[in-house]
Amino acid sequence: RTTVRSLEDLANPGVKLVVALPAVPAGKYALEAIQRLGNAGNGFPSDYSQRVRANVVSQEPNVRGVVQKVVLNEVDAGVVYQTDARVEHVASKVAAIQIPDWANPSASYPIGVLRDAAEPDLAGAFVEFLRSPEGRLILRGHGFGAPKPGDEKRRADVGG
Repeated sequence: RTTVRSLEDLANPGVKLVVALPAVPAGKYALEAIQRLGNAGNGFPSDYSQRVRANVVSQEPNVRGVVQKVVLNEVDAGVVYQTDARVEHVASKVAAIQIPDWANPSASYPIGVLRDAAEPDLAGAFVEFLRSPEGRLILRGHGFGAPKPGDEKRRADVGG
């Protein structure tokens, strides 16, 4: 196995890298981050993204598949959400390398109450809890960011 200790190491010959399929968000974000890291002027070699993509030996249908290959030592590295790398049975077996904010695509997770929810008051209370300082603290503790300004005001007419 090849040791990966930095993002730069992902471009080394012989590294076995796994990502999710580009058709799923985790795969799309992984490839976007790799491309951003390789853009000129970012401190990485100009051929960085090309070399990293050449090291991709597997594209999995979901993040669980990526994590499994890394935990089982079938590959040298995988690109997943930080929330997946923090899970106890994963974090104890892998070393996480943070992607810099400027290269890291932002994932959005919508939340809301369905128009025909069985327990709309309870669901609404849960949404409000997640928006509260205590709820945001819990989310941050699990690797999630706070809603961006204006996101909380968006409404969608969604049925169930």
